Amino acid sequence: MGLDFLPASTGTAAPAAAFGAPQLRNVALRAGQTVARGTTRSGTPQPDISLVGAEAGFALGRRSELFIAADGGARGAEGYMQVLAGLRQRFDVARGSVFAEAALGFGGGGNVDTGAGALATLGLGAAIPLGKSFGLEFLLGSSVAPDGAFGGTSGTLRLVRRFGAATGLAEPAPQRWAITSGLSMHLPNAAFRKPGSVATEAPVMQKSSIDYYLTDALYLTGTAETAMGGNVAGFAIGPLGAGYRVALDPRWALSLEGHLGAAGGGGVNTVGGAIGGLSAELDFALGESSSLSLGIGRFAALRGAGMAPVELHAGLNSTSRPTERQPAPLPHPAQSGSPCCSNSAKGSPCASPATFCPS
Repeated sequence: MGLDFLPASTGTAAPAAAFGAPQLRNVALRAGQTVARGTTRSGTPQPDISLVGAEAGFALGRRSELFIAADGGARGAEGYMQVLAGLRQRFDVARGSVFAEAALGFGGGGNVDTGAGALATLGLGAAIPLGKSFGLEFLLGSSVAPDGAFGGTSGTLRLVRRFGAATGLAEPAPQRWAITSGLSMHLPNAAFRKPGSVATEAPVMQKSSIDYYLTDALYLTGTAETAMGGNVAGFAIGPLGAGYRVALDPRWALSLEGHLGAAGGGGVNTVGGAIGGLSAELDFALGESSSLSLGIGRFAALRGAGMAPVELHAGLNSTSRPTERQPAPLPHPAQSGSPCCSNSAKGSPCASPATFCPS
């Protein structure tokens, strides 16, 4: 199993869609306020919610992108967390752009009534460049839990860091990625669940992570985990972090990672939702671009005595391999007497960049 996230075309003015696979276009820090409607799971009016989180955007075309975002409740619903994946279309306006987006995902925790956890969002926004690499974006959106009482209108501010050809007008540099999908088991500590819970099962989670390499060894990582079993329905984890990978021999490699993020839902005692953790992974190469990954780690609530389980995880890892760019083809000579040459001095460029007039 292998995934290639590298350009497939040459040249400097191809649309991003022609590169053959998504490229990282931007990352962003997000902060927003949701004016909520509906009731909590306890039946009381839902307070407004302040959210903070992060996002990554991937180029699908010249002005279209796929984005993945994770947010945690900072006020009004401590312990709430949401993870969204969606599509965004941009339209140029003067030096900036306006955009429309739609996303689907899940959310839970903080006594927010999202039903079984599904979320849907729509939004319109505007982007203002701050130099060549940064930008500021404002989004006005609406969110709803289709089978819960939660809904609301939100305003979100994003500080964006763009990479390479952020507008999709030029070919971005090759990028190295690793994607891991698998399962994790959380061995609960004594304070793992909220007071009053009598459950003792070890939660089993579906775990997916994406690593973006800054160098051959150093990488940024984002993870999403959702509950599959263990009497923690609605429990979710969404940390971001950094890692360092060391090759032990041609088949084995060891990675060490540090994480900060949010967790919530399922009756787990996240003490407000902020979590941190450390983990180690051992990878065994199955082929040129795939490996089996086994790991152990620990995530703990940062605001007091709460969840601090030991996590065991296993998954299949697919890694992209950077390829050498091919040089652009040289122009070919036009025939003497061609329309180009009849209107140009010999030896000078023609109107067409693919030809030149012979001396």
